[in-house]
Formats: sequence, structure tokens, C-alpha cells
Amino acid sequence: MRSTCNLPGLRQRALARQFHWLPAVHDLRPVPGLRHMALSVFDHWLTEAEARQALVHVPMAEQQRRDRQLWGWALDCAAQTEWLDFRFKGRRQQQLRLRAYTSAQALAMAWRPPSLGGGRRPLRHALLPQQQAVVYEGHDHTWALVLPDPQDLAPWRLAAARHGLHLLPG
Repeated sequence: MRSTCNLPGLRQRALARQFHWLPAVHDLRPVPGLRHMALSVFDHWLTEAEARQALVHVPMAEQQRRDRQLWGWALDCAAQTEWLDFRFKGRRQQQLRLRAYTSAQALAMAWRPPSLGGGRRPLRHALLPQQQAVVYEGHDHTWALVLPDPQDLAPWRLAAARHGLHLLPG
């Protein structure tokens, strides 16, 4: 069974216009009017020494605890709003292609971390149309959030706190 299905072309084009800044963000180019935040299991940005200590030779139980926190946040947010998978297609990787998850279970399996039985997979990224936000999964127990600048952060902080996570400025 497929876990995602393509969005209709009309909706694809409408969302591509709404998120016109997404190719620049995906290529790590600065875009004015956007706020970059980090969702992390750590309560501050790690120094190089702290990162070596906190991210190298992590026991499996701790790895699973951290992954469970981030995965729980993703499932909680996905239950409240639409999550769309996206890719860039075309020769220059500039054409946005959006796919909807076929079910909540498909989304849960797609975002399940390897330490929790999810298997090997590429890092995920998602588009949240109602919040006008983008989520990028990261290797180091820190995920990136890209939001419009004037957006209120209280709901994001509350959702992060429910799962023992921290919202750090980018």
C-alpha cells in the first residue's frame, strides 16, 4: 500500500504560489520575512564540545527517548493539522511536488525514527499549509522549523513543551 498520493495539480500550483520562498529555503539561501527556529531535545544551542559529548556514543535507550520525543511531537502536530510531504523535481530541482499521506498510520510509519523500528530512510521534510510552516528533520535530535516572521510562537512552544522539547531561535 502506498503511503502518499499526489495532490491534484490545481492545489499543487496554489501551494507553490503560497510557498514561493520554499526553493530558496531548501537551498539554504536567506529569505527576508521568514523566521528560522529549531525544535530540539536540548534547551540551548550546543557548543562544539557539548555536541561531541551529547551526540557521540549515545546509549540506545537515550537515543530512543530523544527520538520518541520528536516523533511524538510530529504525530501530535499531524493530528491537528495537515502534513504534506514535498520534493523538488525537474532538471534543476525547482519544481515543487507535494504529496499527501494516505492515512495517519502511513504518516506515523513514514516519520518513525530508525531507533524505534522505522528502518533506514532519508531525512524527511514536511509542509504545513494551515500554519504556513515547513519542518525539516535533522540528524542531531534537532529539527528545523521555518515560519513567517510575524507568526505567534505560543502554540509552537506549547506543543514542544508537551513532549519535553525546546523551541530555539535560529
